[in-house]
Amino acid sequence: MSIISTTEDAIITQLKTVLSNNVRGIETLSGPWTMAALKRSLQLAPCLRVAFMGGNASDAEDAAIDARFGVYMIAGHAKDKQRRRGTATVMGIYDMLELAVPALNEFNISGVGSLFLKSIAQTFTEQTLVLGGAVYSAIFSIPNMVMPPLDPTAAMNDFITFHADSQLDADPEPELISEETLPI
Repeated sequence: MSIISTTEDAIITQLKTVLSNNVRGIETLSGPWTMAALKRSLQLAPCLRVAFMGGNASDAEDAAIDARFGVYMIAGHAKDKQRRRGTATVMGIYDMLELAVPALNEFNISGVGSLFLKSIAQTFTEQTLVLGGAVYSAIFSIPNMVMPPLDPTAAMNDFITFHADSQLDADPEPELISEETLPI
């Protein structure tokens, strides 16, 4: 499993320990935040989504990044106050933040590093107001997240015969055929 998948899974496991009985789902964001993804998440609210957000190259290590992971808290209710504060039966955004952030800040992921809170922000304000929801993001970093070295067993196997057809114009027949068989 990749180091990124391992980190996402660890974040989800940690969030489930503090929130799973109070939300309808904690999972990875299956792609970019689109309007369709936002609508689907609001239908499942209250819920959380976790996403790898990339990172800048680290100055401290080769093949390392200062990785960023976003945790998105999604709430839906007809009234804004209930989206933020919840009700007697449904968890609101503020409650999710107050449980999730302390559970993740300085959380150590074995073999990867520790998460550090970088920011909390209201996200998709205009879109979520129209749809009757609220989304807050908590962004965490893992400084110097070292990408694993290339696994030679996962690389492409050596080839015995190299073959290439080159077409330089609109003619469907290749103009140049290259083939080389390497000694074993």
